[in-house]
Amino acid sequence: TDFGIGLAASRIGERFGGYFNINYQFIGKPESLDTKDYLSVMAAFDWRFRNTAVAVVQYEVQQSYLESQLPILANPAHQLVLGLRWRRSDRFQFEWRIAEDISEAGPDITVAFEWTIHWAASKT
Repeated sequence: TDFGIGLAASRIGERFGGYFNINYQFIGKPESLDTKDYLSVMAAFDWRFRNTAVAVVQYEVQQSYLESQLPILANPAHQLVLGLRWRRSDRFQFEWRIAEDISEAGPDITVAFEWTIHWAASKT
């Protein structure tokens, strides 16, 4: 069983937003892996350049949760994410993201697309 504790903060204005979170994870000890507790930190900034469009930049760092002599498994992972969020309507939102691993501990590049549908609450 794992357990985590964290702190999140955000500041959102009319045009700009800032986000920060820090988490500490207490990792269980499976028989097959030599694990350790770890810290992760994320900071992000967004810019609403239109009423329906937002550009996002995010930086993440996560300590390794494995005890290993291999640098790719023992070193922290650093990732830079760039994104664009577009709100088509109150019901539909789309987001495109590209993430680049700026260390050697994660996937080299990730491209993602997300489509969010907000369901209307029933009035009964």
